[in-house]
Amino acid sequence: MLRSHPLARIMRVGTGVRWMSAYTPPQGDTSTSPRPKKVTIGHLRQLWRTKTPITVLTAYDFPTGRLCEKAGVDITLVGDSLAQVCLGYESTTQLTMDEMIHHCRAVARGSKLPFLVADMPFGSYYSIDEAARNAFRLIREGGVDAVKIEGGKDIIKTVAKLTAIGIPVMGHIGLLPQRHTVFSGYRVQGRLANRAASIVADAFALQSAGVFAIVVEAVPAPLGAYITENLQHVPTIGIGAGKATSGQVLVINDALGVAEWAPKFVRKFGNIGEKAEEGAKAYIQAVRNREFPDNEESYFMAGNEWRKFIHELGGSSTKSTWVDVTSNGEDSSESTASLNDFSLPTLAGFMEEADIVEVDSQESKLEEPISEVSISEEPQPEIPKPEEPKPEEPKPDESKSAESKPVVPPSQQ
Repeated sequence: MLRSHPLARIMRVGTGVRWMSAYTPPQGDTSTSPRPKKVTIGHLRQLWRTKTPITVLTAYDFPTGRLCEKAGVDITLVGDSLAQVCLGYESTTQLTMDEMIHHCRAVARGSKLPFLVADMPFGSYYSIDEAARNAFRLIREGGVDAVKIEGGKDIIKTVAKLTAIGIPVMGHIGLLPQRHTVFSGYRVQGRLANRAASIVADAFALQSAGVFAIVVEAVPAPLGAYITENLQHVPTIGIGAGKATSGQVLVINDALGVAEWAPKFVRKFGNIGEKAEEGAKAYIQAVRNREFPDNEESYFMAGNEWRKFIHELGGSSTKSTWVDVTSNGEDSSESTASLNDFSLPTLAGFMEEADIVEVDSQESKLEEPISEVSISEEPQPEIPKPEEPKPEEPKPDESKSAESKPVVPPSQQ
């Protein structure tokens, strides 16, 4: 059994059981539920052979990646739709390789069990060498398992090269969002017979090049079913291609009701957008009404400790009116403390008393306090005033005295 395997070590924490892995099974069900494993291409093929629909959701960061794993999807797709969904770009063509790798890393940290696929951004695969270099970056730096490329017969050589050197590739046909300018917008593809035949040819070409799956986007449901039934080795993942495809993919923001607008083929399986807005507005209102945080959401300290704290600051306590609440929800007679109940010294005064002020010069110690509040309750010693200097007596003018004396010639001296 799995639990007897030496690698299936566990440690007990209290009464619960924790598996030594990134995945923690639900408590109380560890004896009967098999340990989840990493989804592989072999697992996806098994689902396809047994006609079990394959589930795919997009993810763009750690929280959505984690959500995909907890929900149990088979494939997590880091779609280039993150350009519009997360980054606010007008189209997917503005997304860069560095931005894609950044988001892939975040998703990979949260979505470890699903098979992880990343879109190759626009312009990153239109030469074989460049495609190989960027695909290697997505796998090595982004941490993904495979890459997805939009196109059909025109990218066969690139797909064949990537699969030949060991890089799994998912194809994408029908509506190609990266080429929306050529298609004059995001329009349903394959409604005309010749265009439908071209899409089918793209699917067979990708199958021969070695893709492990093909996304079929925005085509008539009968065409999606036809492609799925006639491909012999590759499952199809539909998005706006009917329910007969081998699996389905949706943008997670569309599926959970985050986006304000969604295409026709989207069904909202949640209403997170509206609920999130309601929650944000409720938070703002609670803050402005001072209803948040309340006592249960706040931390307290014993009244005697608060008084010690105030004493350390050199403040004086007055009658307190705010009673601290103890852990059992009862008022504590000793826990009475409020910032409004004390006369606090200035911050500058406290820092000087704590001897943590860096004095740049002797003159800075002689600066006057910024507040009239006393720094300490102890009386300050009086500084004696310097004695005023006595006025000096005027000295006699020697020049005048010399002039008043008669000049005696040397001969008479």
